[in-house]
Amino acid sequence: MKLLPLIILMALLLSFGINAEHVDEGIQQPQKETAADTVSTKNDEVLIKQYCHTCHSPLTRGQQRLAPPFQMVKMHYLRDYPAKSDFINAISAWVKEPNADYSIMPGAMNRFGLMPPMMINDEDLRLIAEYLFEVDLPEFRGRGTGRMHRRHGRGN
Repeated sequence: MKLLPLIILMALLLSFGINAEHVDEGIQQPQKETAADTVSTKNDEVLIKQYCHTCHSPLTRGQQRLAPPFQMVKMHYLRDYPAKSDFINAISAWVKEPNADYSIMPGAMNRFGLMPPMMINDEDLRLIAEYLFEVDLPEFRGRGTGRMHRRHGRGN
């Protein structure tokens, strides 16, 4: 009977993950992943959702759109800036200081107007542009894709 409380206490301690760990000399123990590690691996996605998805969400349809979806932005910028560094620089320059004279998306300008300048620090902006360059976005079939493809000899 005296062992029952001790067994219950040990079971509780083990179920909460409280255990005695020891490190043998010369054996490197694996590092536990922290919440900060998890967040930092998805930092670019968090930034996209924070700064961009309100207007450029690939899920928004039709008249609800406030700006062209990311698929269209990526398609146009890759056409004109196929090298990663050029793509990142062009996106970054546009986001910091949009200018109708330098727009590579005249159809979007006509439909949505000029994008307001965004106050995003350079490092976050680079992460966003790099993510956009590297991510595989779902295919977009909507207004503008056919005209752009015909004009530039791709697809339809």
